[in-house]
Amino acid sequence: MEKTKKMEEAPVQIAKIPAEGDLKVKSKKRKRKETDKNETTKNIAVSKPTKGNDKPTPKEKAKKIEKTEKIEKKTEKKPEKNIEKKPEKKPEKKIEKKIEKKTEKKIVKKSDKKSPKEAVKPSPKIKKIADPNAAQKALDYLTSWVNDRAAWKFQKTRQTWLLKNMFDLKQIPDEKFSQLLQYLKGLRGNARETTLKKSMAVVQEAGKAPEDGDAQKSAQRAKDVIQMYS
Repeated sequence: MEKTKKMEEAPVQIAKIPAEGDLKVKSKKRKRKETDKNETTKNIAVSKPTKGNDKPTPKEKAKKIEKTEKIEKKTEKKPEKNIEKKPEKKPEKKIEKKIEKKTEKKIVKKSDKKSPKEAVKPSPKIKKIADPNAAQKALDYLTSWVNDRAAWKFQKTRQTWLLKNMFDLKQIPDEKFSQLLQYLKGLRGNARETTLKKSMAVVQEAGKAPEDGDAQKSAQRAKDVIQMYS
């Protein structure tokens, strides 16, 4: 009973119905709060970089794609220039120069390794043409020595011819050989020794062919020379 009495005694609370003007003001305030929250969230999203699992916006994706495409285009263009123009010309010149240097070095080394016989080859001997008038000139040289000693002059070529052909009966006749014996008396040194050796060799060869008359006559001349020098 007491409970029922209390319930009856409690004042009835009647809900206040807000006026239309108050509702409009409240709705405006709510909208302002929402706009402020959205702006703050946008600023935070722009200022703070995406971390970890934050997904990029479609605009950021588009920018990244554009950057990657530009980088790919640049990388595609550059190697084409390098391949077409520069690398084809330069390496060829370098390779040619290297090959030339190597060949030059090899040639120099081969020339250094040559034996002294190959390196210093003797010059070919020039054959002297025999003078057809050599015999007459030598005999004239001998007669001038005998007859006109004041006008006579020593000539080595004429003396060598006389010594070489002194035992030849055709080149030097007997009349001239007597003059040659007088000339041979004045010989000294190597010329005297060579004439002695030659005359001794002629005598030995004539002993092998006693029937040959010309060999015996030349041997007689050689004996006269040996006797003169003894």
